[in-house]
Amino acid sequence: MPESKVWVRGSQHQVGWIAWELRRLDRFRWPAALVLPLIVFALWWYLTASGRIERFFLPSPFDTIKTGWEMVRTAEFWHDLTVTVGRIFGGFVIAAALAIPCGIAMGRSRFFNAVLLPPISFVRFVPMPAVIPLMILWYGSGEWGKVMIICLGVFFQLVLMVADAVAYIPEAYYEIAASVGADAWQRLRLFTLPAAGPEIWDSLRINFGLAWATLIFAEILGATSGLGYLIVRSQRYLLIESIFVAVLFIGTLGIITDRLFDKIYRVWFPWSAQVRRRETQL
Repeated sequence: MPESKVWVRGSQHQVGWIAWELRRLDRFRWPAALVLPLIVFALWWYLTASGRIERFFLPSPFDTIKTGWEMVRTAEFWHDLTVTVGRIFGGFVIAAALAIPCGIAMGRSRFFNAVLLPPISFVRFVPMPAVIPLMILWYGSGEWGKVMIICLGVFFQLVLMVADAVAYIPEAYYEIAASVGADAWQRLRLFTLPAAGPEIWDSLRINFGLAWATLIFAEILGATSGLGYLIVRSQRYLLIESIFVAVLFIGTLGIITDRLFDKIYRVWFPWSAQVRRRETQL
């Protein structure tokens, strides 16, 4: 047998063995996902229990859990949480409603891309904390100012990601649309959105995390309620456990919304290669 054929068969056998090992490890992925959080929790407990870090700077995990339990039993905490979630969704929905049509127009039209790309690129590189004082000055410290800060923080990143997703749709799709006599609305509904929809939804999911970061900036600099304001107030009175509780709640809400985006992705875009790849790993 030629040596080249032996080498090819050996390589195929090795690749098959690696794939089998990876599938075998997939059975333990959910228990493995708990390993790192447990290691962090154990290290956190050790550093505080051994006195290597003073509890003034790093409270123990059990003190933090106790403080969190006391906080969730108060109406003030739930008011702050509700206000924060309302600001997040309000600003994000407005940003998405503006960014998606603008991004589609930029991705499909060189004219719109030439008109909108320079100002969007300019504002995108301006740090949002530098704009927050102007937003507070123009819109005040009320709810509308916070919503606008989130909207601006998300819009300029999201519109470019949507434009890229639409621009990379194969031109053959539109040739098929033209061959069947599809009008502009049918091309958008039956070709553009199904082709770019998965990437657009991923862009929304990624930028939702950016909305959280922008909101906390806004609430820290000018607010009288919300989780960001809770962090500032706790820092003022040296309530370190309360700061940790607020941070843990923000991270937990972020994970929940990210999982929600992923579930909706699977339902709305079952034809996506990413969905099929994930299903083969289940």
